[in-house]
Amino acid sequence: MCLLLRDVVPRATGILLFMETKMKDLEYKKWLDKASVIKSYAHFDQRVSLRTIISKINNPEYISHYAFKPFIHYPLTFKKYTRGERKDKTRELYYSSHQDRCVYQYYSHIIDQKYIERVNIDGISDVAIAYRTDLHQSNIDFAKTAFDFIRSYQKCIIMVGDFTNFFDTLQHSYLKSRLCDLLGVETLSEDFYKVFKSITKFSFVNLSDILKYYKMDDTFENRRTLNKKDVIMPIQELRKHKALIHTNNDNYGIPQGSAISAILSNVYMLEFDKKIHEYCSKNNALYLRYSDDSIFIFPVDTKDEFTTHYDTIMKTIESIPNLQLQKEKTKLYYYSDETVENIDSFIGNGENGKNIIDYLGFSFDGKKVHIRDKTVSKYYYRAYKKADTIAEMQGITPKGNIISEERLYKVYTNKGAKDKPGNFLTYVNRCVSAFGENEGVSRIAKVHYGKIKKRKRYK
Repeated sequence: MCLLLRDVVPRATGILLFMETKMKDLEYKKWLDKASVIKSYAHFDQRVSLRTIISKINNPEYISHYAFKPFIHYPLTFKKYTRGERKDKTRELYYSSHQDRCVYQYYSHIIDQKYIERVNIDGISDVAIAYRTDLHQSNIDFAKTAFDFIRSYQKCIIMVGDFTNFFDTLQHSYLKSRLCDLLGVETLSEDFYKVFKSITKFSFVNLSDILKYYKMDDTFENRRTLNKKDVIMPIQELRKHKALIHTNNDNYGIPQGSAISAILSNVYMLEFDKKIHEYCSKNNALYLRYSDDSIFIFPVDTKDEFTTHYDTIMKTIESIPNLQLQKEKTKLYYYSDETVENIDSFIGNGENGKNIIDYLGFSFDGKKVHIRDKTVSKYYYRAYKKADTIAEMQGITPKGNIISEERLYKVYTNKGAKDKPGNFLTYVNRCVSAFGENEGVSRIAKVHYGKIKKRKRYK
């Protein structure tokens, strides 16, 4: 039987369209399955799964009249060690009510699909590497990309820095214009505007005030007790105490921690990423941005050649509203013949620091890649603490029972690395697999077991 071309092409096109539709349906199902996990925290409403309310949320008319609830806000303080000095760093975190989270997840998914299309069209798919659903890679892969690029040149300048208070400073009008541009509209539709307004002019209640309402001190234990409630406080009750509700009246800032904030931050940076990528491409350089952490790598023969590149980067940053590189965290390095030299003073950033490039949890000294000392120290601190407890109690509980050492080795050694959900050694093994046995990342895999066993000698 002979088929003419006009008979084949429509049928072939139909098959391709059918397959493409099936693939999109499959991707949507995978996303919905993942997004439908019920979160365990307590809020101003009942815990709910996205799957059970998706038919409401995907109705623009419903969202146009939807009433968002206040976020719950709390400062998260953690210790950081810089050049031997301990500093407390605080992040202002916000989490939405359960149904609000579902709304943000759905609209985040829509924006994410548009964002993926745009970065592929602009040729910058490999630039913004955080909060991406399509790259299927981790910090390990991105760090390796950067270090491999450095090694591919005999000499280069590396600048590592992050943007000051990134989520807290995003200007609303600029974000709105970037979102409209991405969606291909002049003005946001009523449902999109409702979501946008809720995330920019957001309201929130401080967790400490909720604890006070229940006459509880602000302690970790009391926060856990509060989270066990079915509803932290009915919204009807909250409305009786309007003084507890605060509103962001600034023309900048979105809450860090919501299900839509991450993708909106990437949308905000679209023009910057494109401009810097195009400039770097012309100069055989590499630019990567992981949320607010950025790395710029320029092949140069002399340090002075970087001056023009630095000026261009800073001018491009200044062209984006409220975008600012945090000076004290901006590090500059000169790589030459497998040697790294810190040259912070070259850009007027104080005295030169350590001759090691820190990026995405890894350190590079010009010869080998290591997992950052801070990360390894945390691991050993926790493992040693558990081992010390066993040693101090001589392996016997106060009731005379033998303490099983199995959990110690399951949690902190290769014995539990292959079990789900895995442990720190699972991560280490992934690092070794990516970087290779000859890198510094493999050292902890070789020595950790002996160190923990030695620490756990009974008195």
